Amino acid sequence: MIIFSRNALVMEIKNQLVGSAKLKKLLRVG
Repeated sequence: MIIFSRNALVMEIKNQLVGSAKLKKLLRVG
C-alpha cells in the first residue's frame, strides 16, 4: 500500500508538472 501510494504521488506530481508546462506553452503562444 505504501509503495502504491508513493507511485500515485509521483504520478500526481508528474501530471502537475506536465499540466503547468502545457499552461506555460499556451500562455506563451497566446
